[in-house]
Amino acid sequence: MALRIDVYHHFEGDVLVEGTGVDRKLNRILEIVQGLKKEEKIMIQEMQALTDKVTEIEGVEASATATIQAIVAKLNELAQNATDLADAKAQATALSQSLTDATAPLAAAIAANPLAPLAP
Repeated sequence: MALRIDVYHHFEGDVLVEGTGVDRKLNRILEIVQGLKKEEKIMIQEMQALTDKVTEIEGVEASATATIQAIVAKLNELAQNATDLADAKAQATALSQSLTDATAPLAAAIAANPLAPLAP
């Protein structure tokens, strides 16, 4: 012989009918679950915003790395190809202007979104 116990709760909307202590406890559990669902949605939105910001920072970092590598390459080229001091000075001045022009967007992005330096 098997014994089976079934418990049924009837709802009015999203809330149980008040009356017993069990109903009040179940209503409280429902409120907590609903609150957790709201907090989960907020957390998901905040996590997406954080992911987007990290992606943006990685893009800026990659751009800065590429710019620095280009500077090194240009300086090496200048050192190897300059035939005299005047030629080296003219090439260095042109390089300086080129780098100023190329890094202006990066400088503006950093000024618009100041962050503490990232650890390597």
